[in-house]
Amino acid sequence: MLGLYSWGANSHGQLGLGYSCEMVTEPHRVDELPAQLCESAISCIVGGGGHTLLLTNTGTLYGAGWNNCGQIGDGTASRCVPCFRECRALEGQVMVGVACGWAHSVACSVSGQVWVWGSNSHGQLGLPPDEVPFSSLPICLQLKNVVSVAAGLRHTVVATRDGVVYSWGHGHRGQLGHLSDDGSTLKILATPKLIEALQTKVVEVSCGQNMTYAVTSDGMLLAWGDNKWGQLAHDPRNLLFFTCPLQIPCNYFGCSRVSWVRAGWTHCVVGTTSGDLYVWGRADYGQLGSLSPDGEPECLLGSDTDQQDEQEHTKQDVKYRYIPSLLRAASGLRVEQLVCGSEHTLALLSKASASSVYISSEQRRHSLPKRSTQKPAALMSQRNTLPRLEPSNNIVASFADADSGTVSSSSDSAQQLPGSCSPTSDTEEKHLEIDEVLPSLGNLKINEFDQPCTLSPIDSPRTLVQTATTTPISEKVILNELDTLQNEDSEQLKECSIEQSSKKTSNVLHDSLSSCGAAEAGSQQSITDKWGTDYSCMYSWGWNEHGNCGLGNTNNVALPRRIPVDGKILLIAAGSGHSFALIKNYNKIAL
Repeated sequence: MLGLYSWGANSHGQLGLGYSCEMVTEPHRVDELPAQLCESAISCIVGGGGHTLLLTNTGTLYGAGWNNCGQIGDGTASRCVPCFRECRALEGQVMVGVACGWAHSVACSVSGQVWVWGSNSHGQLGLPPDEVPFSSLPICLQLKNVVSVAAGLRHTVVATRDGVVYSWGHGHRGQLGHLSDDGSTLKILATPKLIEALQTKVVEVSCGQNMTYAVTSDGMLLAWGDNKWGQLAHDPRNLLFFTCPLQIPCNYFGCSRVSWVRAGWTHCVVGTTSGDLYVWGRADYGQLGSLSPDGEPECLLGSDTDQQDEQEHTKQDVKYRYIPSLLRAASGLRVEQLVCGSEHTLALLSKASASSVYISSEQRRHSLPKRSTQKPAALMSQRNTLPRLEPSNNIVASFADADSGTVSSSSDSAQQLPGSCSPTSDTEEKHLEIDEVLPSLGNLKINEFDQPCTLSPIDSPRTLVQTATTTPISEKVILNELDTLQNEDSEQLKECSIEQSSKKTSNVLHDSLSSCGAAEAGSQQSITDKWGTDYSCMYSWGWNEHGNCGLGNTNNVALPRRIPVDGKILLIAAGSGHSFALIKNYNKIAL
């Protein structure tokens, strides 16, 4: 029997169980579905700050949960909607893509139209906030041929069939990819605007809390916005945020092309054409899963970890990792799906096919040409005089308690990249209020501007204090450097592709069932014996304050842990602090 299961925060009924409660720490079946909604028709599930949307294979939308700003789209505005309701205002429209922000929603139809609803406190609906503070009914924007939609905390990004990207909403961390006329970061944009700095075709977009990612048609990954936790794959001690799209070097991904990208609020996971996964960003809640301080994998997805392993890992206190690191599945397994919540991640694993053969990531990494620089390779249309970002010998990174306020300081301002925020000179401390939004979702607090809700504002948890230096550099030098880096990436990708093609016919170790060693073959045999040929399982890790990792407790999960359910898992999904799975022949097991 096929069933929809949910777990995690349920303060506003976002789990669709028919009631609201503080949390549900283990998967529970969603029995209160509309009569016309069949589980087998569910094709996509997405979650926001406290609401959930279901998309069926016929293009119909259903919503449940937090609805104070109409983010469910059913024409009402209420605190709690504990059962899924059809979004009847979109009847007759066939939706093919949907995304949730903190308190707003966006969807695109098969005809390429874009529909938005929910909170518009920061222009995230693409409309003037003073005229339309929120909308409980979907509004069609004047955009055409949209094929990919994404939503951050309070910003929205879409990509069209032609590969161009539009963005709007809150942009205080550069997540919109636009500069104002005076060269500063555009704080709020209430109208969809083309990101002119993107000069290559984009096929997919994804948003974190305050950053944005784009996958290009040639398999490159671009990123812009907040970099406090290294989300842009650059050292946050040198670059706090960047407005113009940066091309993340392909050698970070073993010279493989990027197939897809998934963004949490402050971490990122990408999948490559070689079948590898890479993770980076914030790590202090366990968001990166299985990385040691030097970025090497400590365990494999699908392998057994015990409480002692997790406690030892937690003691290492890794705050973030800005260099993408390999996250691998155990031998005989492959990652079928992966989704990111706000600060937690779910992965669906199945038995690997015997025909799946690819070159090991270690060999690609060892054969990779060394880069001579780590400067950002920016795709920029601006021709401003840019400074070179140099690390200081006395970099300071500390966190002040939000209750005590920001630490005051004064000195002359330093020159910096237009649209970027770098730490200032060694005689000045740059103090930056971080809108991290990690509230207790059981006792939800939201921004006072997300009308008409009257709850208290989010408590700003921390203040970042950092120091570094900048050195001016001429326009010609910086532009030449950026062009050189982009050419290097292109040449490296070609070289690696040629090298990999030749190695496939030589004596190369393959991570596959057809060429694994005796120990790996034994491991695969044990998997088949234990779980059968129709093997699939879910693993989770990261922030778990409301049981959103599905392990029956609220302890943060530093290493990937298997969710104790058995059956054929068809679909997984995650919201800010809640999770979903579509499971056939569900069975709870003991691990």
